[in-house]
Amino acid sequence: MSEPHVILASGSPRRSEILTRIGVPHTIQIPNVDESTIENETIQEYVIRVALEKYREVERQTLPGNWLIAADTMVELDGEWLGKPADANGAIRMLRKMSGRKHTVWTGVVIGETGSDKMKTLCERSDVDFMPLSESEINKYVSGGEPLDKAGAYGVQGEGARYVRQINGCFFNVMGLPVAAVYKGLRELGWSD
Repeated sequence: MSEPHVILASGSPRRSEILTRIGVPHTIQIPNVDESTIENETIQEYVIRVALEKYREVERQTLPGNWLIAADTMVELDGEWLGKPADANGAIRMLRKMSGRKHTVWTGVVIGETGSDKMKTLCERSDVDFMPLSESEINKYVSGGEPLDKAGAYGVQGEGARYVRQINGCFFNVMGLPVAAVYKGLRELGWSD
């Protein structure tokens, strides 16, 4: 590749869709990192650490001079971390817990230029108020498959939007990438489109 371009270190189709929506051409490189938690780690430390590990892995496989974005998202409900459900039963349990309650979506992001010291870390928070859900609503939603690959077992950009009463913070952060903060960070580091 002769010209610097943006690489998204993520397998999330939603993150790629967000970058496409704002006119940032990019390629995707999916990192393979251990996303286990570390004892006494805060959720903010966790999402930033995992995003940094994704960044570093992809950077090692990339030519210098390209722009790289890596992110990790986790949902928090009363101190409990809700990642991607292991299966449909896990998704049902998560949605029952969140029904009629507020939760927080945290996304850690690392952006930078490969092979240089130009790098920035961000941690974005969005608070989400869920409407009460009936058992039949939960079962129908889970049976459609949408919750199975998403932190907190719902997609705000899909059918899950019908259960969100209010968002305090960045909508796109709830999708997995706080796009205005990422765009601002890229520009501050010297990227131009």
